[in-house]
Amino acid sequence: MNGIDKKAARRSLAPLPALVLTAAAAAFWQTPARSAEDAVVIPPPVLDEKSASGTEKAIFAGGCFWG
Repeated sequence: MNGIDKKAARRSLAPLPALVLTAAAAAFWQTPARSAEDAVVIPPPVLDEKSASGTEKAIFAGGCFWG
């Protein structure tokens, strides 16, 4: 092989690592998610909370965690 053939061979194999990485990612992407425990069905409440007669306030925390 002369210098031109070596460059062409290297250039033809250049996308190979990206192709292998993409194929591996696609294979792992398709594996089903596994949970640590079985799902638990929560029964609906026996008694619903009564609606308030007036307005109520809801306070949501916001801002930076560090103060």
